[in-house]
Amino acid sequence: MKDLGQRQAELYEFWDREVVLRLRPIIQGLSLTEDEKTDLIEDIRHHTVKKVLRRQHEIENMRAFATRIGINFIKDRLTQHTRRVPTDDPDCLDSEPTDAEDCPERLATQEEIARARRDIYELIKSIRFEALSAEWDAVFTLVYELHLSMREAAKRLGLPFATVQYRMKCTVEIIRERLAKLAREDSAMREEIALAFGEERLESLLREDTHHQTHKGGTKGPR
Repeated sequence: MKDLGQRQAELYEFWDREVVLRLRPIIQGLSLTEDEKTDLIEDIRHHTVKKVLRRQHEIENMRAFATRIGINFIKDRLTQHTRRVPTDDPDCLDSEPTDAEDCPERLATQEEIARARRDIYELIKSIRFEALSAEWDAVFTLVYELHLSMREAAKRLGLPFATVQYRMKCTVEIIRERLAKLAREDSAMREEIALAFGEERLESLLREDTHHQTHKGGTKGPR
């Protein structure tokens, strides 16, 4: 059985190999000196390993869990900025279910809806990790998760606004296509998405996917 020191060393190696590449593009865009950026990376690294050591046996997706801790650290550094809802926010991913309060006869409890949404958000993270390079995911993280405008994200990442706009558009399309495909192939997944976001948005998601496949032939995930 591995002792604490061995497990900790393995987790540091895992973080250096699997996590830092996804966080570094975001950190490089922050208004910090190079020394402060280096310190922030080290702070995230040490804190992540401590968290994982305490909860290692209950974590299903280690990379997603560790990345989430890092993003939460970065969020703290951005609290002084005005947060705005992005103009290209994919409403099928981030809006409240349309029928949660309008239909009193709804059988699902708010707890069930919350659980379904958590599950779908985890699925979205898996889609992103599979389909996107770290540079593309950095754009989505700043705009979708940290609620920066696309112009602010472009400024922080040192990219042209049109590049950020294009990457967001493609990323949203990738996520929608993958969710729609899963909903078509798996009835249980279809029910989960409907519970999380409402039947109306599910049907809209499927219609948009059919239109996109017909006219564009699909979108491949950028690596």
